[in-house]
Amino acid sequence: MRGVQREFRFPCADKRPLISVPLSGPLIHLVSQEKSKWDCWLCGKKNDKSSSSCSSCSRDAIPQWLVLPGDQSIQVGSNVAFRDNKSEYIGVVTQIDYLNKNVIAMCCEKNEPIIPIVIGQVDIFQGKLSLIQSNVQSVFCNYFLCGDCGYISKMANGKNLLDSSHGESEKKAKIRALDDEIHELQNKTRYLTRKWKETKAGFEDMTKSMKELERLQKASVRLKSELDPIQLWCSHCGWEPR
Repeated sequence: MRGVQREFRFPCADKRPLISVPLSGPLIHLVSQEKSKWDCWLCGKKNDKSSSSCSSCSRDAIPQWLVLPGDQSIQVGSNVAFRDNKSEYIGVVTQIDYLNKNVIAMCCEKNEPIIPIVIGQVDIFQGKLSLIQSNVQSVFCNYFLCGDCGYISKMANGKNLLDSSHGESEKKAKIRALDDEIHELQNKTRYLTRKWKETKAGFEDMTKSMKELERLQKASVRLKSELDPIQLWCSHCGWEPR
């Protein structure tokens, strides 16, 4: 049974007009998403990324209240830092409410859980929200945002999404080679242990072999965990991204 603990409720799972279509799925995949087209926040017309205004209703692609000093702009998928009177957060913008002029971001404070924060226009004008370039993937790799019910759940084995340097077949080949090395070292360790018990000689060789065997076994367990299945569904309602 899919028994991952349910976490937080996301406040803007609705898709009303004047609210951007929310990002959903593993939060690690939401960070700094690039799209070739953008949807007009007023009429819904799809426009080329290079267009600064809608080809249908002429509305600006990015309203002025989302433009920061230095001609930087807040968009869905932006990595942001937000500070209030007591805390500082890092996060990713998952939705924009153009009607009420609010930015919805999934944020966290240091090692605290991910929470949704609604950031208003006044906060943006006061400089409480800024764009960041730092890598925040390690923060978001264990969380999943549902595109149906809007819950944020803990995602089992989400850390495996971080490692894209090796394919599954390469990892399996490494595991086989490592297991073969472990098998040989187990035979050697048994021999050295029996020798020490019988002759009281070779104690250092035996302990060295035991330590190396323990190191290789831990490495094998760690490598095998990278092949564990990743939870790509909502633990609350069962929704899966297509």
